[in-house]
Amino acid sequence: MEAAVLSFLDSLIGSEGVKGALIADEHGLCLGAKGIANSNSAGFISSIAIYAKSLHDDPNVQVPTIKIETDKSKLSKDIGKIINLNDECNVTLKIGLQPNQKEFKAHSLILRARYIYNGTIDLHDQEPSDMLDILCAADELIIDELIEYIQTYLIQNRQTWIIENLIEILNMVSSRPTLSTLTNLCLEEITLLNPSTFFESESFLNMNEVALVELLKRDDICMKESKLWNCVLKWGIANTPSLSYDLEDEVISNTSREQSCNDTYLCKLTSEDYQALERTLKNCIPLIRFLDIPSNEFNKMVSKSKILPKKLLDDINHYHLTGEVHSTQIYNITSPRSCGLQIDSKIINQKQAAILVNWIDGHDISYPIPYTIKLLFRASEGNNDPKLFHEKCDNVGPTFIVIKIRDSNCLVGGYNPLNDSWKRSWFYPARGQKECFIFSIDSSDKILDKSPKLSNVVPEHKKDAIFDHPWNGPCFGTGPDLWVNIDFNNPIGHAIRKSYQHSIMKSRDFRWEDWEVFSVKKNIPG
Repeated sequence: MEAAVLSFLDSLIGSEGVKGALIADEHGLCLGAKGIANSNSAGFISSIAIYAKSLHDDPNVQVPTIKIETDKSKLSKDIGKIINLNDECNVTLKIGLQPNQKEFKAHSLILRARYIYNGTIDLHDQEPSDMLDILCAADELIIDELIEYIQTYLIQNRQTWIIENLIEILNMVSSRPTLSTLTNLCLEEITLLNPSTFFESESFLNMNEVALVELLKRDDICMKESKLWNCVLKWGIANTPSLSYDLEDEVISNTSREQSCNDTYLCKLTSEDYQALERTLKNCIPLIRFLDIPSNEFNKMVSKSKILPKKLLDDINHYHLTGEVHSTQIYNITSPRSCGLQIDSKIINQKQAAILVNWIDGHDISYPIPYTIKLLFRASEGNNDPKLFHEKCDNVGPTFIVIKIRDSNCLVGGYNPLNDSWKRSWFYPARGQKECFIFSIDSSDKILDKSPKLSNVVPEHKKDAIFDHPWNGPCFGTGPDLWVNIDFNNPIGHAIRKSYQHSIMKSRDFRWEDWEVFSVKKNIPG
């Protein structure tokens, strides 16, 4: 991280002028400042000192640079020019040890104001890992505008890298409250993916405690609690220094046997080993929802139960015997996790599906989801057969369709609320009602801050909202406002606004990669 931070400081302060100096100890750590005008600037320097640690011993280490744009405004350019006035610089920051020491020239007035010499920073040529280092440096230096800018840039432009490096990113940012946007995105990615696959991966064992605790706090981890507890135990064993852990050891790494995994290993532990393991897991244990583990499963966890505090174990046993929760319990183990909306799709994730389903009742994504979604038809598996589409999708109640546009991040689709859904009829093909809508979503927008486009049927055209055909795919409106064919060898579609309020695409014609139809059934309480 040191190299990126040096580059970062170089960008903020510049490289001209002499007067004043920071005093460093033998390790390259800043001890004080000479030529600093007052305590405000000294406070700023002390923030820099947090990162002024000894540099790499290798003089050939490449230091990344950051391009600073100075044409944002005349004021920004004028402030940037004063760095070249050597006689006016009255602070020199000396970072590191020779031969890798580097100097930064600055003005105490600028430091007191906690301002930067130029107003913009260009990240386009930076490696994402360097951006992350700079982001952490900006957090230490409390440069809020830069923090927001880098987080937004990473999320919008480096999403693939984020998904491929979730644990490494979480380990760096989860302990920093100002980086919560990036933290929450990474945690959400884990829950939107298959949580079981993540928790059973070898890389999960490298997650630090702070990141794991933040993950376990979430209510939307959709996996059996006993399986989750088993994975957390495995993490605890791997992260307890006094315990011998071999990743190749079948007893530990074999997660196919949920109940027996780790049992043989735990039986060999001494009381001191159990105490060490309990200390490792002390912040994780309160976040496991033990009351969601059936008694017949929990009773098999004899060795694992030894790790639990006596008070917690008594509360769990009391619940299994009486069905009642101890009023004196000190652990928050009563609130079950919610798996949220489950969907079998190769096109949309749970969060995107939740938006679509909530639109049915006119709610936003934060509203509880009272629906069950079931995949009925997938075009890529339909053998180009219109009959198969109608066999699976006719007369099944309300449905929605999602279409993945080829060579694009765009998803489009529509909601059909009719109880008889689709028909293969030549007679009276136009039908519909006011609840019909079509939509588009940018699938690359992981945090969905770009509002998905919803287009409701025009009231006077509600009877034309759905258009049936025996040999074609789903059709919304008579434009057609949205239509796809079924032939996978000729994957075409149209989006021509007529019956709905807004156009959902810029282009009137498109080619699709795949499309899916789902039934939508409202859950009946009880």
